[in-house]
Amino acid sequence: MKSSTRPGPWLPPKSAFVGFRFPAEVIDVAVRWYLRFNLSYRDVEELLVERGVEVDHVTVYRWVQRFTPLLADAARFGRHSPSDRWLVDETYVKVNGVWRYVYRAVDQYGQVIDVLVSARRDADAARRFFRRALSTLKVTPAEVVTDAAVVYPGVLDELIPQSWHHVERYANNPIEADHSQLKHRLRPMRGLRTDRTAQVIIAGHAFMQNLRRGHYELAVNAPPATRVAAAFTELAQAIRPRTREGFDTSADPTTQRRQAWSSRPWCVTRPAIGTLMTRMGSWFYLIKCERTARGLEPKSTPPGRPTNRRLPGRSSPNRGQRRCSPSWNTT
Repeated sequence: MKSSTRPGPWLPPKSAFVGFRFPAEVIDVAVRWYLRFNLSYRDVEELLVERGVEVDHVTVYRWVQRFTPLLADAARFGRHSPSDRWLVDETYVKVNGVWRYVYRAVDQYGQVIDVLVSARRDADAARRFFRRALSTLKVTPAEVVTDAAVVYPGVLDELIPQSWHHVERYANNPIEADHSQLKHRLRPMRGLRTDRTAQVIIAGHAFMQNLRRGHYELAVNAPPATRVAAAFTELAQAIRPRTREGFDTSADPTTQRRQAWSSRPWCVTRPAIGTLMTRMGSWFYLIKCERTARGLEPKSTPPGRPTNRRLPGRSSPNRGQRRCSPSWNTT
């Protein structure tokens, strides 16, 4: 069955907050509190209850896991480009009682470039981390500072052969000290359960750390004390639907489509309708030619006089009568 080529009506992009019972402002505040302060999910639940919002700590966990990647992705267009001097190191966190390696990279100004949770500390994990960082930022470093791990020279020669691999004593101290920010954040928690949740939370902490240090072009006119709150308000607006004037987003889907189709400009629909009518005319012309070749339709019809000839083998208008072939003798 062929699909219709008719373009559908314009609809606003689906909001990330659709399907959640609580307003977007409550979700935004809960996620911001969890990423900004050393709070557990139950601490955020208690703070919301004091403000008249009764929500379970499991719901707060689901909000953090759902909206942290969306907010970080919405902010990547305003992110400052990192410098060409990267400091790379790995640290350790416990996930479900098992130690996991966390690859982290920062530039010389303290911007966290990327993070990666890995079960192993080998060449494949280091290669995956560098590919992820290079593809995300589209920036090639001129100098990479690492420790004396044996896997780094081969990986850097393969992926970034033009960069200088700097291995020197005490040269990696800035990122070693930056690990303490992550450990300080993870201390109030009761532990990480899966690698996926650990990746989301650690990446969200890096995003909040960059936002507080001014590495994003967000809320630039706000004072430092309210910069994070103003930035999260802007990001929440970015992942909401963009509505047109007079478009009721609270209506049912059928009403929304009718409103969208009625508000669509004629200059957009006219080419589509013209294309549709052209294809329908060609289709009817081919059918008529085929019927004429089979002798089912006269080759010439006087203008203004439609053909009312009944096709052989068709049933009569009176239903219930037996359909007969013209070759049968019905007398």
